[in-house]
Amino acid sequence: MGARDRTCHCLGVEWTLYDRRPADGPRQSLCVGVVLSRTCYRITDGPVIECPR
Repeated sequence: MGARDRTCHCLGVEWTLYDRRPADGPRQSLCVGVVLSRTCYRITDGPVIECPR
């Protein structure tokens, strides 16, 4: 089993949420503006998959 990972590019204000523990995985960020693109991975740095809507 593994968790999905997603990277996004934001046009606007983006900041990282710090309420997560290292065991929860990569830090999440919040985008206030327009998300220019999203890339989803099966696992961190793994193969690219289709992003869920």
